[in-house]
Parts: sequence; C-alpha cells; structure tokens
Amino acid sequence: MPEPTSEPNAEAGTIEAGSLEAGQLAFEAGMHEPGASAATPDEWVQEDWLADIDPTTRGLEIGPLHTPRFPRSRYEVHYVDHASTEDLRAKYASDAFMADHLDEIVEVDFVWSGGARLLDVVGDAAPFDWVFASHVIEHAPDMIGWLRDVGSVLADGGRLCLAIPDKRLCFDVNRDLTTMADLVDAHLRGLSAPGFRQIYDFHSRIIEVDAAALWAGTADYRGTWRTDLDPDEWAYELCLKSQQTGEPRAAYLRVVEFQLPRQCHHQRAYRHRMANLSNGTSAAGAARPPTAGAARRAGGG
Repeated sequence: MPEPTSEPNAEAGTIEAGSLEAGQLAFEAGMHEPGASAATPDEWVQEDWLADIDPTTRGLEIGPLHTPRFPRSRYEVHYVDHASTEDLRAKYASDAFMADHLDEIVEVDFVWSGGARLLDVVGDAAPFDWVFASHVIEHAPDMIGWLRDVGSVLADGGRLCLAIPDKRLCFDVNRDLTTMADLVDAHLRGLSAPGFRQIYDFHSRIIEVDAAALWAGTADYRGTWRTDLDPDEWAYELCLKSQQTGEPRAAYLRVVEFQLPRQCHHQRAYRHRMANLSNGTSAAGAARPPTAGAARRAGGG
C-alpha cells in the first residue's frame, strides 16, 4: 500500500492491498487443482463450469497474468491486459507471490488501458465467441461501462464468463455491498478511477483473514477491525492524498463488492438487471435504470 504524505501512525505496519489480493488468488488457485496451472500439460483439466466452451471457437481472456484459464495450447484465444508482458514482468518483479512466476506471464496480445474502448484495442480480431475474466470486474470503477465494452467485442449470442470473489470469503468481509445505485452513479459520472467513497471503504475495512477458515465456515471476522493503525484516519489520509495527486491509491483496489446469489432464480434476475443496464440506452446514450417492477421481480423489494 502506498504511503500517504502524513501517515496516521508512523510506527504501525501496513496491510499491502496487492499482497492480500495475490494471497487470496493463490489460495483459490489451489482449490481447483489440477487446473490451468498444473505441473504438466497432461495434468491440465478445465474447470467444470467452463468445460462446455468449445476449444475451436474464438475467445478473449482478460487479465490472465501467469495462470490463464484458457491456455493457447488448447484454445483459440487472445489475451488482453492493462500492460504489456514486458511491463507486467517489471511490475511484479518485486512481488513476493510472483517472483518465481515472471517467466510464466502470458504473451499479451492487446493492452487495454487509459480509458480506451476495448473494441478499438482489439480491432479486427473481434468479434469473439466468448470472453473470460477472473477477478477483474470487481476492479472496474464503472462496471456498467466495462460490461458495455466487453459486449462490443462479443459476437451475437456470445458468452461472457466471470470468476468473481465473494466478499464473505476474503479480506473484504467487512466491506459494504455494492448497490445498483452505486453502479448507476459511477456510470453516469463516467468514473475511470475509484472515487473517494470506494477508496475510503476499501482502506478502512480491509483486514487480514484466514481464507481457508472462511471457506470452511470456521471463522467469523464480522466486526473485526485493524489494530495496527486507525483505519478511518488512514483511509481519510489516502483520500486526501488522492485528491491532491489525482492518484487512485491502489492498483488492486476493489471498487465493486459482491455477495454471490445462492439460488439460480436470483442469479438469473441479477444477470437480467445487469443486461438491461449494459445493453439498454436512452436517447442520450445513457444506461436505462431498471423499473421499480423489474427491481421487485429481481428481489429488490
């Protein structure tokens, strides 16, 4: 975590947001062995929920880093990330979780950053039959805009597959859930970087957790806060620093918080609501908010 100009507690240690994210991803990767990161190609087995994707169709994987779910040896796939392969290796050279995996970072085909439209980035490579992103969408300041961008490169009838963290099972356990109002607000304001609310919520609420215990249901971190520093003071200082410098204050900052639905009905309803927002436009080109009736049918009250 970057240091603010005036640190709340000079003696306090800090929780590195990037290390928490990398640790969580490493833990979750170990849950699907064997998988795309298996030791030898012969051991590789696709995860069940992705197994029906036809390897002969054309796909795009967003942010695979060193563990693509769709390896080129088995799929007709392109890779897109926020930086080139060379820049990613330089970025993660000092990362404790990545130091031994730098050579495994995939060859990135397209760099998507700086507010560029994904369709412009991939050019004639589009359209794709499917797009996959693991632990990406929660970092999008404007999730509706992100979904629209992805939709622009999908073929008619194309498929978007997302691996999304559940806040109850990671270091975000005490953070607020993202509401539909939050998503609409971020979209209509055209956020390209986290806002102060997201920065404050992230830095004041994240805690170190035992991920295995959370998944096993043997740990309860509700109401647990950091003790190495005053989290509210720390978060406020980082907001001030962001205001002064324009820096979003954490590449790993999770902007959107999910609690994944347990019932298929709710999953379908949520997908329907998001499809309306990401595909529907008004005369001015803005996303149409769901009607009150649609919200009630989706379980919104």
